[in-house]
Amino acid sequence: MKIYPKIRKATEKDFYVVQNLVQKLNKDQYNKYDKSVNPDFALSKSGKKYIKKIINTHGVVFLAEEKNIVIAFVLAAIEPIGEFRLINNYCEIDFMWVDEEFRNQGVGSLLIKSVENWCVKKGIKRMRIIVDFLNKKALKLYKNQGFKEYDIILERDL
Repeated sequence: MKIYPKIRKATEKDFYVVQNLVQKLNKDQYNKYDKSVNPDFALSKSGKKYIKKIINTHGVVFLAEEKNIVIAFVLAAIEPIGEFRLINNYCEIDFMWVDEEFRNQGVGSLLIKSVENWCVKKGIKRMRIIVDFLNKKALKLYKNQGFKEYDIILERDL
């Protein structure tokens, strides 16, 4: 069943809400998929600076609210590409999280569409997201939204 939450752009007043959501996501990533993820990134000096930079200048954060409670968010940033591609930049979705109670109800799709519309207004031609290979539900969502493999990142612990 789809729900239709209110989607709004976060402002600096939402900093602590966004920080808390990034914290939840990173702890989840650490516990389920990747022990190299810093579960306390959002609380660190660099994490706080990064979130503030995205909200204020470098990107966008959209919040999904149901009955005035934030149930999901997406944080995306404009990133330069370099001369090896024929486009100057892309928008990378760095963080996205939907409360478990509201998953599989279209909330993630609404957030991605919000970022897409924001990108179009900014003249950005490509969106990107890096997803943990083991996170099959997220991979399915992103592929259903038109994302496809362009690059494959391989890593190895030493």
